[in-house]
Amino acid sequence: MGTVSRRSFVIGAGAVGLGLGKARAQSAKTIRIGMLLPISGNLAQYAANMFPPFKFIVDKINAEGGIKSMNGAKIELVVADNASGSAGTASEARRLVTQEKVSFIAGPLVTSEMLALVPVLDEYKVPALSFTSGDSRSKYLFTIGFHYEKGYAAPPVDFLSYLVKEKGRNIRSVALVYSNYEAGQQIANFQEKLITAAGMTVAARIPVDRTAQDQTSTILRIKSAKPDAVTGLLLTREGVLMHQARANLRYNDTTFVGCGAGYADVTLWHELGPKAAEQVLTRNLFATSGFVSGIDLPAAKQVLAELQHEIDAKKMHGPIGHYQIWGAQGARLLQAGLELAGSDDRDALTAAFSKVKIAEGSPVLYLPRKELAFGSDNCLTDQTALALQWQPDGSQQALWPARFSRGEPRSFSK
Repeated sequence: MGTVSRRSFVIGAGAVGLGLGKARAQSAKTIRIGMLLPISGNLAQYAANMFPPFKFIVDKINAEGGIKSMNGAKIELVVADNASGSAGTASEARRLVTQEKVSFIAGPLVTSEMLALVPVLDEYKVPALSFTSGDSRSKYLFTIGFHYEKGYAAPPVDFLSYLVKEKGRNIRSVALVYSNYEAGQQIANFQEKLITAAGMTVAARIPVDRTAQDQTSTILRIKSAKPDAVTGLLLTREGVLMHQARANLRYNDTTFVGCGAGYADVTLWHELGPKAAEQVLTRNLFATSGFVSGIDLPAAKQVLAELQHEIDAKKMHGPIGHYQIWGAQGARLLQAGLELAGSDDRDALTAAFSKVKIAEGSPVLYLPRKELAFGSDNCLTDQTALALQWQPDGSQQALWPARFSRGEPRSFSK
């Protein structure tokens, strides 16, 4: 979890098979689940963050009797590396379906990977679960990622309005700064409308080049626009580079309220190093996220303790954050769908997932939501996001909504 090394991750993945010609389990009581993971490439951190807790929960389900509605059938994971690319996603998904004969596909799929997967799902009528994509383009694809508008775009703007109305912040203009790919662009489009509706103006739209090795030019463009605040979706790599540039330029002239891993991923503190991280993450910066450690939910506290024990036992790195918990939650949703279907038939699984519901108070609801259930768009009906701030020790503190608040937003500091 957290900053799991690629070596540790690959060793763990190897235990379930990389789908590279390994012999299939001979037991008749297994359900073959394909895992599409970016083990290599620029999205590898997503796999390193989300797969270990997913597998941990799957192993726990199997150890506790498997899928009860299928006479104790065990879940068998068949892992495939899509190399962080669209082409690899499509080819590996097709191989998982046609050669490995999986009944279901799951994985931390960003939007570009999701779009590449959809034609395969539609062709073979195979259900799938994405942990990260904010949209679904297939009736066979269910996602626990935030919805572009409700989960990603709206919370940062709502939090900016909260800072203005409840905390007296002087925020009148906002620059949209976002990773330049489909999700980043669409979220920026929604935020542009929401910012205007909230009575603020858009100072600039600044797409962040995903191939750049340095983001100094991005910070200089922000500085030139002179916004009172900055928002937008950033992926981890762009976030690290932008925060490094901000530290180097000592730029503290605006308030950052961003969404995505580039603001909220617990690995940022390690990637930036303690000195730079404290300089930029704890000063004039807030993030919106789906989870914060320390949240007052019994089920979340339990799974955090279990995952921390696993980290300590395997001498892996922490801390545990948003993506690790989403990986664990994805495994529980898989379990719920399989139990409801009572079969590994693809049609039955598709129908079952549309009816899955994990209600508030459930011992397997780890996210701060009233429920986990899929709407007609195959996205989660409850898109609750938390606003947080980083602490000087590298931990995170929930600020908003009030129900989950554990502190006050820091004052603006030049």
